[in-house]
Amino acid sequence: MVILLGLLGVAGCKRGELPKAAAFPPALVTVAPVTLADVPVYLDEIGKTTADEIVTVKPQVDGIVTKVLFHDGDFVTAGQELCDIDDRPFRAELDSANAQLKAAYANVKTANAKLDQATAQQTLAKQELDRAKLLAATKAVSQEDLETRINAVTVANGEIEAANAAIQTANAAIEAAHATIETATLRVEYCTIKSPVTGRAGQHLVDPGNVVKQNDTSLVVVQKIDPIWVDFTVAESDFPQVRQYFQPDKGLAVEVTSPDDPGKMRQGTLSFIDNTIQDGSGTIKLRATVKNDDHLFWPGQFVRVRLILTTLTNAALIPAQAIQLSQQGSFVYVLADNAKSPSGKGAAMHLIKAGQRQGDKIVIAEGVKEGDQVITDGAMLFPDAPVRLPPPGGFGGPGGPPAAAGNPPSTKPAAAEDKP
Repeated sequence: MVILLGLLGVAGCKRGELPKAAAFPPALVTVAPVTLADVPVYLDEIGKTTADEIVTVKPQVDGIVTKVLFHDGDFVTAGQELCDIDDRPFRAELDSANAQLKAAYANVKTANAKLDQATAQQTLAKQELDRAKLLAATKAVSQEDLETRINAVTVANGEIEAANAAIQTANAAIEAAHATIETATLRVEYCTIKSPVTGRAGQHLVDPGNVVKQNDTSLVVVQKIDPIWVDFTVAESDFPQVRQYFQPDKGLAVEVTSPDDPGKMRQGTLSFIDNTIQDGSGTIKLRATVKNDDHLFWPGQFVRVRLILTTLTNAALIPAQAIQLSQQGSFVYVLADNAKSPSGKGAAMHLIKAGQRQGDKIVIAEGVKEGDQVITDGAMLFPDAPVRLPPPGGFGGPGGPPAAAGNPPSTKPAAAEDKP
């Protein structure tokens, strides 16, 4: 019966004419309001995490490894002991240097004593020389005695010079001993290898008993991963926007998520912009610093990066599923009054200018306004098509599902009471 009535309705049209909108039963649709909200303007990129600091720990002395005091993959703190090297040769050097220092101090003491003695002899010799010069004027002292007194003063002067030279030599020996002690002490300290940074230790590269070479053998690599860096690139065409909104003292907000777990997001700050646009790719490198105290991200991991440029205030938002495409561009159907529709409502076609996606909604720059009701779901529509909305209680409410067009509600008893 319904099919027949439809055919009769179509047959009633003149040849070459399309059925009028009112000839179609109102399509059941759902709607959503246009909402206003402040939303971010952003760039979405793919980035890669990099450790904030990467340190390859190498020994500062030659020797034999006696202990490895960490496990592969341990989180270590700055100053934590990682390995021990046999320090006995260096302690022997330290003991020898201390002995040399002690001997040098003894030599200084001896040289000072000789200097005091030579100074006293010099004073006595000068006094005797002065007395001899007075007596020589009266012919009471011979010329030979006078020359003897002069020689005694000369000898005393020589002994003073020798004592001063010995003191200088001993002081130099003290300085050399101190330098040797400092070097030997450092070598002893270098035998205890400590982590220079707080981070995660990689695989150990030596075992106890291995001979290691100064600044040559790698012991372990420690990477600082809190905070962690995220390196990514933006296209040359997007770079002017980055420059427009980036402030060196404030940076730009960055949201980083793992492709494996989009629900976990970390916020960071744009901290670096490279000084060159790469040839060939036409991109520029950027770096964000992200707090990573729970170690969500690991170095070398690919992540999704959203660079927040600014905030768009009072942006119009509609559900993404409401948008359709035509030869004229993107459009939506908006619920409108339609006197020709049995329900009094119709679908008005609005061409729109869509912006960025915000979750399950999209920003609309032109085409709709606050208060509009956009159609999000329904049968195939066309401009000015008659539409109807679900009853207030929904189809599960007291009213039950709507009756089909052309079929009045049934008054037949329940199936359990039907007779065969």
